[in-house]
Amino acid sequence: MWVKSQGSISENVVQVTTVFSSHFVVCGDELAIIDTGVAAGEEALNRQLSSVYEDGGGIDYILLTHAHFDHMGGIPSIRKSSESCKLVCSAKTAEMLSNKSFLEECWAWNKSLADDASIKISTTKKDWVNYFQVDKIIGDGDSIDLGDDVQVKAILLPGHTEDTTGYLVIPDSVLQAGEAVGGYHGRDVRSCAFSSSYRDYIESLDKLMSLEIRGLGLPHAGTLRGDLAAKHLIAVREESDALYKDVSARIAEGQVITEIFEQIEADWRSELKVPEGPFTANHKKLVEGMVRSIAAELDAANS
Repeated sequence: MWVKSQGSISENVVQVTTVFSSHFVVCGDELAIIDTGVAAGEEALNRQLSSVYEDGGGIDYILLTHAHFDHMGGIPSIRKSSESCKLVCSAKTAEMLSNKSFLEECWAWNKSLADDASIKISTTKKDWVNYFQVDKIIGDGDSIDLGDDVQVKAILLPGHTEDTTGYLVIPDSVLQAGEAVGGYHGRDVRSCAFSSSYRDYIESLDKLMSLEIRGLGLPHAGTLRGDLAAKHLIAVREESDALYKDVSARIAEGQVITEIFEQIEADWRSELKVPEGPFTANHKKLVEGMVRSIAAELDAANS
């Protein structure tokens, strides 16, 4: 089942949604949200979060899957309303968040998207950089104990980016891992999403396929539940292999990288793998990144 609306995903997980993204709120004695979407969605996100809180409550942890602007844009707003909230991420993500120039670039991306949607964001560039202090660095296999027998286990999943981390909710066996799980665009329409390394992405997918996952969070499109979650991971791995073989064959035929990217991006558009809307440019960059990643790995193998 593909669940796109707000509501309970499992006993201890509530899905909250905006027009830009969807997120898990994990509920033990303390509350954790996994990723925060874009700044343009902060008002809607906070409104939905308020329906999850008990009176006077707030978010205790933000768990960040990776340092992309469309996953971290709501962090300042949440930290304003939940002042004791702790930011948790991997060591590689923390290193990126310590770079002021990188944070300012992420603010600019968020501001641009908000402007396009005629939405005013609440945080200026000057203030933005002050909200990304990391409180806890989490490693592969480490867990956050939320109390009431609810834990969130970190799983390092490089491939989409070098710093991607997935979060498995225990005992519910639901996972959110950003684009490490690829994209789901409706029945039989799926896409892979490796921009740093094809080989790492395949290893990460294999790691996920070895787990029992009852619910699979998608970063912008809800949650896959039941058998559909496992079938999706298998299909995304097959998509990854097919793209690698396609790009390899085109390079062997002498096509240049730009030509390959443009042709594949056009194919993806016709197959509805590149959605129209605020993230169209992101997906185009992703396709180009995957083509260049494959080319780089082929060069390394032949050198």
